[in-house]
Amino acid sequence: MVARGLGGNRSPKEMSEAMVLLDASCEECREVTRVFEEDCLTNMLGPARARMNLNRKDRAKGHRKADIVYHDGREEEADLGISKLPAAMIIPAFPDAAIFMGLDWNPDVTFGVYQCVIEDHQRERDPDIHQIVLTLKCNFNAFARMLCKIALGFAHYTLGDGVFVPVTRDFIRFGRGHPAHFVGGYDNVIGEPEFSEGLHKLQLWHVQSLLVATIQLFASAGGPVNYAAIGWLRHMPRGLPPLPLGQPLPRPDKTPGPPPSKNPTARIVWDQIVP
Repeated sequence: MVARGLGGNRSPKEMSEAMVLLDASCEECREVTRVFEEDCLTNMLGPARARMNLNRKDRAKGHRKADIVYHDGREEEADLGISKLPAAMIIPAFPDAAIFMGLDWNPDVTFGVYQCVIEDHQRERDPDIHQIVLTLKCNFNAFARMLCKIALGFAHYTLGDGVFVPVTRDFIRFGRGHPAHFVGGYDNVIGEPEFSEGLHKLQLWHVQSLLVATIQLFASAGGPVNYAAIGWLRHMPRGLPPLPLGQPLPRPDKTPGPPPSKNPTARIVWDQIVP
């Protein structure tokens, strides 16, 4: 459900069990999910995960490329040890999901990116370095597929089989569909996310007959709250709350054309000044 590289083998707040489902998928599906999860874990969250000791021991990297500016004005690209790097991460923050509007995707969609450096006091300071520029790459499509995988696994774990009809399996396995169709969030809608004692926060909700999960990765660092559609409910589970959307959903006045042929990406540069 939650990748081990995200601490899925650790128990979240208010839960007595970890969030890794053993033997939950076949080998072919595991290979598919491994590819897009590694993209997210390495290119978006890698330095922060390393600082939090979330890297698997057999896959951990002890260094990462960064652009360095020294106090004497010299500049170079070099491999820096994890202990010297800013513990940076970027997390996409999505707008309202198009599935709520009856669309394949929202033609006016814009994605936000949450940027954070955590536990920087633990970084080993090099007195010769004035500036470190760390480049992270954001793949919204891969991140949306990872959120949908987490949400689907969480729903099966919590509610069991037969309660809902999944809608995201083809998107998770094959990338069929647009990320803005299945995934939404609270970027610029309800303000800053809340901080939590737990590493991640997950909760199930409904939007009419659609089952949805909110997922706040790195909640302890104030990560953004996103949500992922899961499936159509066969019946309403007792006590399942309605998803607070924050504001009325916009109703489109046009039919969207085909989604972009390429996954939306962003390139984020961290500029960390060393005093």
